[in-house]
Amino acid sequence: MAYDKQTWVNKPDLSTPMSAARLNHMEEGIASRAEAEHTHTPEEIDGLVDEFSTLYGILNSLPQPPTPVTRTLTYTNGGQGSNASFTTPGSGTITQLGLRHAVRLFAPTTRWRIKLRNYNAFAGSNGTAALTGQGIILGEHELDGSGNNTGNIKSGTSQTLVSGTFTVPNNTSFYTSPWFTGPGQQLIPDKSYVIGWGFTCSAQTLQSGPNESFQFSTSAAGLNPATTGGVAGSAGTYKGTPVDFQIEYETTSTRKAVLWVGDSISEGVTGVVGTVYTTACRPCPIHASYPALWAEANNFLVHNIAQANSKASNWANASDDRWTRTDLSAGQFDAAVIAIGSNDIATAGMTLATFQTNLVAMINKVRSVIGTGKPIILVDVMPRTDYTTTMQNLRTSINDWLYSLPAGVAGVVRMSDVIATAPGAHTVTAGLVCDGVHPSFGGIIAAADAFKQHVDL
Repeated sequence: MAYDKQTWVNKPDLSTPMSAARLNHMEEGIASRAEAEHTHTPEEIDGLVDEFSTLYGILNSLPQPPTPVTRTLTYTNGGQGSNASFTTPGSGTITQLGLRHAVRLFAPTTRWRIKLRNYNAFAGSNGTAALTGQGIILGEHELDGSGNNTGNIKSGTSQTLVSGTFTVPNNTSFYTSPWFTGPGQQLIPDKSYVIGWGFTCSAQTLQSGPNESFQFSTSAAGLNPATTGGVAGSAGTYKGTPVDFQIEYETTSTRKAVLWVGDSISEGVTGVVGTVYTTACRPCPIHASYPALWAEANNFLVHNIAQANSKASNWANASDDRWTRTDLSAGQFDAAVIAIGSNDIATAGMTLATFQTNLVAMINKVRSVIGTGKPIILVDVMPRTDYTTTMQNLRTSINDWLYSLPAGVAGVVRMSDVIATAPGAHTVTAGLVCDGVHPSFGGIIAAADAFKQHVDL
């Protein structure tokens, strides 16, 4: 704005005499420093707009940080059944049991809940009878004095999630807990927790699934956080998980989410180096499968519904319980992985044409779940020591077909090269398998590393 100068007249001042000329000189200096009238033309202003538009375009073309997405995913194994050679609880027939499940997620939860059922997901058959749940607790997982996982709960960390009784159905429906929404109830990423619960039931034998759980002889023991020493079994008596146990959780994250469909290798059947399934294999926690290890190391989220002993023919039915036992509707998946074929090849009379038909049906189902235009990655079939020469030749034919990227898939991971003694070989590297079929503990680490090298979504 312009400065209005003051005109001074002489008036003597005995303390600080100053003339009007001097004061007027000061006024001239002040006026010369005052803001001038705005003199930019419209053309000059339009030019600045153009400059800023150009700059905005440049900035907008730079890579932008990913937008967080809210999804609902499930942390689970393949459910009960699958003919996995893990013993059922106790001596076989039971009337009560305490269970603890080790849990570790890779993204923070905003809310979560537990789903349970007594239903053979592999065979599609009801359990003998419903179970009566006696409560559910949560605590931080702690190793025992020898450094072993026995389902112990760290002192002072337990809290009751569900009190009172509830019914765990013996059919395709689930007991579904309330959503756990409290800040102190949320699962922190990469932190190990234990979920404990117990049930009573009419005398029955439960079907077991491959993944690890810690068992207590009474329902009360599983629910008492001070009780230690849960049993997962040893040698040929590993017990696995005798219920269909799921954690359905909501998370908001910038990580991409992957739907994973497969068999026991993807579900996490593993063990020490050996040659015999029943003595070498061990149930491992859900978060220790090779898909989970890959996802954790590479900032992905994985919704793994792999099921031990399954084949492409099992998954070809788009309405089968395998597809509906977890909620896939809110996963907002960015991609999918299909790792199947090992058990198909081991089936007498299997042909390339039959496998092709079944796998294409699987691909179409997966595409309907994740959406068209999303990448689907296939995993080739690893060698096995129990394959006959005919089966070995079929594996070669199937893998050659997979490498051609059928049905519009985006890529194939040559996982066979991880386990085989040489690319394309039918022999396995002894140190990377536990029974001639499944990767050993070292083998699943190698598999996760191989997937990292070949997949960049």
